[in-house]
Amino acid sequence: MEGPTFTQSAREKRLQGTAVVSVVVNEKGLPEILEVTKDLGEGLDIQSLLTVAEWRFHPATLNGQPVAVQISVEVSFRLF
Repeated sequence: MEGPTFTQSAREKRLQGTAVVSVVVNEKGLPEILEVTKDLGEGLDIQSLLTVAEWRFHPATLNGQPVAVQISVEVSFRLF
């Protein structure tokens, strides 16, 4: 999984932290409905959505069958 990209504005302000994205993962393990539930501002919330949208998950199962589930994902932004 590839990490998020800093915006120029966030980098200039040395903004770091963790955004939280609520995501529905469908039966195929693909993210379908994404919503930022904890944002950081300076465009990092959008970067969080773009990053998680590219990820692939193992689908949840119920009685051996894949099912859609809603999960929360933390996306960390750290400057090194």
